[in-house]
Order: sequence, then C-alpha cells, then structure tokens
Amino acid sequence: SLTSVQTSISYFKLPIDSTPEYEGMLIRDRSWRPLDEPVHDYVLSEFGGRATVVPRVWLTTRVLGKLAFYDFPAYIDGVETAQHSYVHCLLGMSATEPGITGIGRYLTAGAWFESDREASCILPYDLASIVGIDASHVGRAEIELMGRKLKVVGIIDSDRLNVFRDLDGERL
Repeated sequence: SLTSVQTSISYFKLPIDSTPEYEGMLIRDRSWRPLDEPVHDYVLSEFGGRATVVPRVWLTTRVLGKLAFYDFPAYIDGVETAQHSYVHCLLGMSATEPGITGIGRYLTAGAWFESDREASCILPYDLASIVGIDASHVGRAEIELMGRKLKVVGIIDSDRLNVFRDLDGERL
C-alpha cells in the first residue's frame, strides 16, 4: 500500500477584544504546540521582503503527567552565588524584538541583545533577585543553563512585562 503525507499551513483569523500594542502578524499554533520547522522558512520567503520577521521560541519542561523545571546556578565574577533557581519555561527572543514590540522599554538594567548568536540572557527582575543578581552585576553575572553559561546582559521588569499583551491578547 502507498501512503502520502503532506504538511500544510492553514490561516485562521481570530477576533481579539484588546487593542494591539504594535502593528504586525503573530503566527503560532492555537494550542501552543510547536510549529513545523519549515514554517519559519516559509514566512521568510513569503514576507521577508515586505516585513520584518522576528522569531520567538518557547522552551518548556514537560515530563508526561508532571511539571518539571530547569535548575540553574548563577555566578558573579566567576564565583557561584549561594542561590539556585528553577524555571519551567524559557522564552527565546531575537535582537530585533524591541523594534517590533518595544519590549526594551521594560529593561531596568543593562541592554537588549546585540546579536542573535550571543550566549547571553535577560533575566526577569524577580528571578534575578532570587539568585542574587542586581543591576550592578549586569555584564559580570552569568547563569548556567543546560550545560551552557549565559552572560546576563539585562534585567527586565517582571510586573510591567506581565501586563504587556501580545497580538493574541496573551502575555509574552
């Protein structure tokens, strides 16, 4: 027997009862499942010449039937702090994100990413304080996540960021 499998993209318009914070188009799965790998390439080829394409990545720790966490230690000037913290989800953003959403206005210390390839992170204020990192440590502090050290280049205001709503009415 023969079987043919074909991947396709479907477009849905969903009305949202909120005023958008920026002009654009958000592409995501309605159930927050991962998109197929070719979607980014398709969006770039279709819209790249007419619009700025800004990808995001959400990485969650899912263990069947359980809630799992990423454990990470923090370092200041190469010395491990006494506190560790745990996160359930990571949000990956590009260097061009502030030009679209204006998210850079929520930074309380440091700066946004200079490049998409740098080994760095921006920590929410509440998480940074748990691991002993404050504004004076930005640029000198690191966290270790999944075996890789990331330099802390900024701290973002968690409360103000949680008020921000994306085009779909959801928090980032």
